[in-house]
Amino acid sequence: MLRAAVRVLAEEGYRGMSFEAVARAAAVGRPATYRRYRDRADLAAAAIAAIGGDVTAPIDTGDTRADLTEFVTRISDAMPHAGIPLLGTVFAERERHPELLARFRERVAEPRRALASALLERGMDRGDVRSDLDVEAAVDHLVGAVFARHITGLPVAPGWAEQTVLTRWRGISC
Repeated sequence: MLRAAVRVLAEEGYRGMSFEAVARAAAVGRPATYRRYRDRADLAAAAIAAIGGDVTAPIDTGDTRADLTEFVTRISDAMPHAGIPLLGTVFAERERHPELLARFRERVAEPRRALASALLERGMDRGDVRSDLDVEAAVDHLVGAVFARHITGLPVAPGWAEQTVLTRWRGISC
């Protein structure tokens, strides 16, 4: 159902996305969509969140820098599937449908930020990361690097995530 929702969202935009259109595309009854999602914004955000797999699955390699590299890799790998156009749809509709942006933040942005924050805080507990680190700003730097790379259309070469984390690591590590 979520793959169908992504297709409908990509093809029709948020305006053209309805429970009926998604149910039709998924070959399920409309009640199936109503049972799982509280409203159209919830369905759209769930579809975007599901793109690229379980990006927010726990990460614990035993090494904070490796954990952060895995996080950046996951987010970056999901970006071509999520597509900047789908994110653009969320932001383009923010005035008419603020509930869509709210659900996007709830289902997509906040869980990813929470994972990155947890990785950094665990690094602080391990003594790998400075105890005075502004965790929120560090998360902004990591996530922002991924968005900047994909928005500009620059290639994500092998080793890009490692280099991105290493560049920031110099400022956050002990």
